[in-house]
Amino acid sequence: MTVNPLPRIAIDTMGGDFGPSETIPAAIESASNKTVSILLVGDANLVEKELAKHPHDNLPITVVPSEGLIPETSQPVQAMRNNPNASIVVCNELVRSKQADAYITMGSTGAAMACSSLMLGLMDGIDRPVLGGVLLESAPHSILVDIGSSIDARPSQLVDFAVLGSAFVQAYFQIHNPKVALLSIGAEENKGNKQVKETSELLAKTTINFIGNIEGHDLPFGKADVVVCDGFTGNILLKTIEGIGSVLYNQLSDELNEHLSDEISKKVAGAIFKTISPAEKWGGGPLFGIRGIAIVGHGRFKRSGISNAINTARMAIEANIVDAMQNDLEKIRAKIDPSK
Repeated sequence: MTVNPLPRIAIDTMGGDFGPSETIPAAIESASNKTVSILLVGDANLVEKELAKHPHDNLPITVVPSEGLIPETSQPVQAMRNNPNASIVVCNELVRSKQADAYITMGSTGAAMACSSLMLGLMDGIDRPVLGGVLLESAPHSILVDIGSSIDARPSQLVDFAVLGSAFVQAYFQIHNPKVALLSIGAEENKGNKQVKETSELLAKTTINFIGNIEGHDLPFGKADVVVCDGFTGNILLKTIEGIGSVLYNQLSDELNEHLSDEISKKVAGAIFKTISPAEKWGGGPLFGIRGIAIVGHGRFKRSGISNAINTARMAIEANIVDAMQNDLEKIRAKIDPSK
C-alpha cells in the first residue's frame, strides 16, 4: 500500500509584523495535526530560539536558513538581486526545486509577486500574477480579483484576472461555469469609468460566463462567483470592510454587554465579525497566474490567521490547483466569440 506523502509547505517566518514569534507557533500547530510537513525559512538562530519555546519533538518540521528579508519599502526585483538569500527568495526556490509544494508569507506582496513571477514563472498567456480571495463569509464561494496586487491595470489585464478567477473557482470550489462580473457604480452597461466600459466590451466577447456589472451592495449576496476590479479599488474595498467589521464588533460587544454575559456577547459579536471580515479564516489570498502555489497574507495576522493560511495552501495542493487552473485556462482563455 502506497502512503501519500504529506503536503510540504514552506513558511516565510520573517515576513509580517510579528515574524517568528507568530509564524512558528502557527507552524507547530499545523504540523501537530499531521496533515502537512513544514519547512521553516528564516534566520536560523531566531527560528531555533523560538522553536525552543514550544514542544515540537517528532513533528514534520525542518529549518531552512535564510538571510534577511525584503521589506515593503524596497523595489522588489532590485532587492532580490541584492539579497538572493532573503526568506521570500528561499521560499520560492524551495517550490521551484520541488522541495516544497507551496509557500506562505505574511510579508511584502510586491516581493512575493516579483519572486514568484521570475522564479516560478507565469502560466501560459498571463503577463502578471494577481491576488484573489473571498471577501465576505456571507458569500463564501465568491472571490474578488484583484485585492491589492495591481494598482493600475489595463482592460486586457482585467480580462486575464477574470480568466484566472474563473479557473480558480472551477478548480478549487468545483463550481462549473462560474458567473463573472465587473465591479462598477451601476449594473447598467453604460455605467462605469473608461476602464470598466472597455473591459466589459472585451469580456462580452469571451467564452467566460460574464453576467455584466454588479455594485458594491451585491457583494454580500454572492451574486457572482468572480468579481473583477483593479487592485487599487479592491484593496480599498477590502480594508473598508475590515474596518467596518472592527467597528461593529466593538459596538456590538459594548451593547450586548449591557444585557448578556461578557462571554456570550463576545461570541455573538465575533460571529458577526467573521461574517463581515473572513480574511483571517483564509489566512491570505492565493497568488493567481504563477506556476506554483503561494498564499500571501496580512502582515498583521497572528497565529490563527497564519495557521489558516497553511490550511488554505494544503487544500490548494490537494486540489492540484496549478494543473487544474492551467487546464481550465486552456479551455476558457479569452477568445473572441464570432457570434457576439
